[in-house]
Amino acid sequence: MTGKSSIFNYRLLLLLISIITLINSIYINNPYIFILYISSVIAATMTTNYGIKFIKKYNFLQTIRTEGPSSHLIKKNTPTMGGLFIIPIFFLILLCAKVISFKFKLVLLITISGFFSIGFLDDYLSIKKQINLGLKSKEKLILQIFFSTFFVIFLFNNSLMNNNLNFLSDLTINLKNFIIPISIITIISLRIL
Repeated sequence: MTGKSSIFNYRLLLLLISIITLINSIYINNPYIFILYISSVIAATMTTNYGIKFIKKYNFLQTIRTEGPSSHLIKKNTPTMGGLFIIPIFFLILLCAKVISFKFKLVLLITISGFFSIGFLDDYLSIKKQINLGLKSKEKLILQIFFSTFFVIFLFNNSLMNNNLNFLSDLTINLKNFIIPISIITIISLRIL
């Protein structure tokens, strides 16, 4: 993802997420949330900076197919497999967070590890083949559906998911079991962005 977005977009997104996290932390009167967020941003920045140097040193870089569009050639030698250096932060957050049950932490950890494994395998196959062809889109989608379904069904079965969709303060729609496919599609859609 490093070479796919401009630094302006990253900084703007980081600023917006920070403001939203701060507002939520103040609103629910829990400064621990904002402190944990800031700690994870700092740790992720440090590990990512180290990780990019490591990736460049060991030549884990994008290779671009020559038969593709010429506009893709600017992605050549973009560091790949950067998720290796961000995933420890997720484990740290899950271990430190006191507001979540152990069972939920375990399911979240399995889900995050699943999505991490999909990205790792995709990048690894691209590097191994020396062409930008890792997992096929269909294979990625099937794996993403599997891990998303696992997570959503756990939330649903443990009453950790709200079935109501609220519009303003007057209208509430109870989605009942339709919340499951909507949630799965939402997780996969967020992963694609």
